[in-house]
Amino acid sequence: MTSLENAVSSVLNKALKFSDIECVQKKAIPYGVALHFVKGSEKNNLNVYFSQKKGVSFVLGGQKTTELSAILQDICGLSRESSAGSHDWSKWLGTDESGKGDFFGPLVIAGFVVEKAMLPYLREIGVDDCKKLEDGKILKIAKILYNEYPNNCKVFGVAPKNYNRIYQQFRDKGQKLNQMMIWLHTKAVLDLQKQIDFEGAVIDKFASVRALDTYAPAEFKKISCIFREKAEDDPAVAAASILARAEFLRQMDYLSSKCGFTLHKGASALVKKDAKKFISKFSSDKLPFICKTHFKTYAEILG
Repeated sequence: MTSLENAVSSVLNKALKFSDIECVQKKAIPYGVALHFVKGSEKNNLNVYFSQKKGVSFVLGGQKTTELSAILQDICGLSRESSAGSHDWSKWLGTDESGKGDFFGPLVIAGFVVEKAMLPYLREIGVDDCKKLEDGKILKIAKILYNEYPNNCKVFGVAPKNYNRIYQQFRDKGQKLNQMMIWLHTKAVLDLQKQIDFEGAVIDKFASVRALDTYAPAEFKKISCIFREKAEDDPAVAAASILARAEFLRQMDYLSSKCGFTLHKGASALVKKDAKKFISKFSSDKLPFICKTHFKTYAEILG
């Protein structure tokens, strides 16, 4: 089998592992082979070329911001055009958090280190922004990530009691939640750096660059970092979002078991009912052990 045939066969084998991807056409073209893939309504042409001078090369045609194009780019080792201008690292870290907007439960920060060679497998197991996934799927993928890449993972949950204490410490210094978030995210990055090397980090932009420059520790500033909105389209950040959400779900289940009833997520009217039920069953003094006391919900319940 020639180098071109090997390359085409490899692409087809990897792409067709996805049950919803189909190669509807394969034809010879000058110096290569053209493959036409479809995934639902998405379509992309992929030309595979070979020359003695350059070896195997790939040219992806069609819309570059679809799920199908992202998968094909990962398979061929091409830079994702949807993230153009982001980075071209071959090994990088992403961080994300879960529980920031939930009255009950912890705040969880997670980091995950990705290598380009891992991308097809991460796609195969369903790694994506956790907000697009059901809880059962999140827990399943998180377990795979822990088992397959233990050194690439860093997760720590700040339980409500500790969260409230740390938050107050920041408030006493005239700082707010964003400064606390900077401290937690940079801690995750620096802790993970002790476990595994990486070229840079992608972090969802939850604060201004000025705030990050002001409050991040000196060691963190030595790391190449990208801060951008909606960073979950980066696979490292997506994996981190899954790890963070999985830990949040586990800790919420634990707190619910201690309460004897299911605590609702978010900060809705159902959450207020849960809090009042907790107070009647235990006491208002113990409420800070399961909730974030700086939420308006806390004052409304006690008022």
